Amino acid sequence: MNDLFRDTKAPEKISFQQQRGQTDPVIARFAVRFKAELESGSYGGALYSESMGLAFALHLLEQHGDRFLKLPRPCGKLSALQLRQMIEYIHERLTHEVSLVELAAQANLSAYHFARLFKHSVGLSPHQYLLQNRVERAKKLIVISAKPSLTAIGLQAGFYDQAHFTKAFKQVVGLSPKAFAKQFVN
Repeated sequence: MNDLFRDTKAPEKISFQQQRGQTDPVIARFAVRFKAELESGSYGGALYSESMGLAFALHLLEQHGDRFLKLPRPCGKLSALQLRQMIEYIHERLTHEVSLVELAAQANLSAYHFARLFKHSVGLSPHQYLLQNRVERAKKLIVISAKPSLTAIGLQAGFYDQAHFTKAFKQVVGLSPKAFAKQFVN
């Protein structure tokens, strides 16, 4: 939160208003996502969790702070050099845990600014970009494998386990890895 206050130039002292009897549907959706992430064993990894935590903190500050805050949103994009370096960095680490703080440090930016500039530059959040590239790697491995072990391919592509692999693959491709692989079996 301290980094967020500094990056957004929000006042250092903010208290939150109690609103009895009112439900914030955005907080309710965050609660469902946080619960699902915990129950899944944190399939999204640090990058997803940090991104979600940052978005939650921003919502709390803007909607429930004791004073009206409209936090400045970074505009623009990463420089061509920063973008190339970030893409290379992510591709080199497809099979490793990657965090938002780690990526932001590579670009010499705060997590808050990096996440927004990356999305403006690529059209996807850092987490979505990482997942999409892991799925693309898995697709290539499935196509070139004579008898693909989908569990092994999922691990080689950077997924934690078969369930995480299947969920992400289906989300990106629209088919399960098994259904995708059947297209290439004689």
